[in-house]
Formats: sequence, structure tokens, C-alpha cells
Amino acid sequence: MHFNIHSAHVAAKWVAAPVGRCSQQQCSDKVAFLKDATGTLDVENEAGSATANELQNTILVARHVFISEVISTDDWLTRIA
Repeated sequence: MHFNIHSAHVAAKWVAAPVGRCSQQQCSDKVAFLKDATGTLDVENEAGSATANELQNTILVARHVFISEVISTDDWLTRIA
């Protein structure tokens, strides 16, 4: 995943963006996590290693299950329009 200064700014500003307008079926207590406005770096430590893509995918999957609704920036912008 390419991570640049612009996406870092967007992530810092909107990473916990309110889900916004949605139907009753879509709404929940979760917040929207913008999958294309976040990123990570390769990680290596005593426990092992993971590429940025592996780590990002794992984080998105776990967040979607436990914490937030993982959606694209375009989907989020459509909801709040």
C-alpha cells in the first residue's frame, strides 16, 4: 500500500469518521474507518515480521469485525453528501 503525506493527513482527520447518513439496516454504533486513507509500514521485531500490505489487510479485517465499519473514502463522502 502506498502511504503518502496526503493520506496521512486524511487518516489523522477522518480515521474515526462518523458513519454519517445511512439506512437503519446500515447504521450501527460503529464508526467508519477509511481503508484507502490509512496505511502502515513494514514491521519486524522479536515476534516476527509483516509487510505493510499484510499488516494493513489484517488491521482492516480486525477493525471491521470488532471496532468499525471499513469503507472507502468515496463511499464515506457519498454518505455525508
